[in-house]
Amino acid sequence: RDSPDASPPRRRERHDAPEALSRQQLPGLEGSRGSKAARSFCTPGLHTNVASEVAELTRARDQQLQAADPSALGAGASTVRRDKYGRKIDASAVIEQDEHAASQAKPVEPVWGKGLVQQRSRKEQIEHERKMAARPLA
Repeated sequence: RDSPDASPPRRRERHDAPEALSRQQLPGLEGSRGSKAARSFCTPGLHTNVASEVAELTRARDQQLQAADPSALGAGASTVRRDKYGRKIDASAVIEQDEHAASQAKPVEPVWGKGLVQQRSRKEQIEHERKMAARPLA
């Protein structure tokens, strides 16, 4: 408590925590935190070779994708459709519902501002004009 620092004391690492062990003791831990270039982005200070680091990261990622099995990445897999609650939906059921909805006749919506008699007389007038136009002129 004789420290001139007024901040609370730092947490000390537990002696049995895996982070406290050195990397020499755990050789499998080296690849778990990413490549050297990925870790360099986490270091503080001015980064001057950002373009080369990004190029190295993209090249490493592309090599991983090339080495990966396409079927493991989802190539050739069927599309999974889900409803708004996240449940899986059978694709054939969706197609059947769409066909059923399309086959049903849409109800006639009323046209506001026109009377039914006026609509009927207008249709009759249009039909009469079509018949007159189809007749010969002379």
